[in-house]
Amino acid sequence: MLLSRTAIKLAGGLALFAALTLQGGVQRQPLPRFPLFTGVGLPITSDRLPHKGPWLLVYVEPYCRKCASILQELRKEEAGPHLNDQVVVIVGHTQPRDLRPFKRQYPRIADSQWFADPRGQALKALQLKAVPAVFGVDERDQMEWVLVGALANTNNLDSILKTWRR
Repeated sequence: MLLSRTAIKLAGGLALFAALTLQGGVQRQPLPRFPLFTGVGLPITSDRLPHKGPWLLVYVEPYCRKCASILQELRKEEAGPHLNDQVVVIVGHTQPRDLRPFKRQYPRIADSQWFADPRGQALKALQLKAVPAVFGVDERDQMEWVLVGALANTNNLDSILKTWRR
């Protein structure tokens, strides 16, 4: 039986999503509390991050090619509608004043919530050893899965994003 490309991509994405979830890319746990800053320098803690329904927490750093690749994927049309409501981007080791020029590079997700982590406190609290990282967080702020690094096949990321955010 012949399968369409879309069905194959979806199956691959779901398999990867299942592997991330079942192998415990992150043990289901509450999002830890850590300090961040808005683009105008106002402090905010992770328990106050705005989101709707299941959401994605994306941790990136400037001058990181893999991080740029993940952000490029998020800005694609295929990522779907209402993406800005379901994505929170944290830029590590950057000052709040530098968020605006950084996010201008990604106009499709520029209206998402962006925060600065100038001292890397979120990086430590999330126990990240590498970036970029994308966390799937449920509506109760429980971290369900994490994807660290960039995928060789970006179609897998598209499938994961579509599946998780439904």
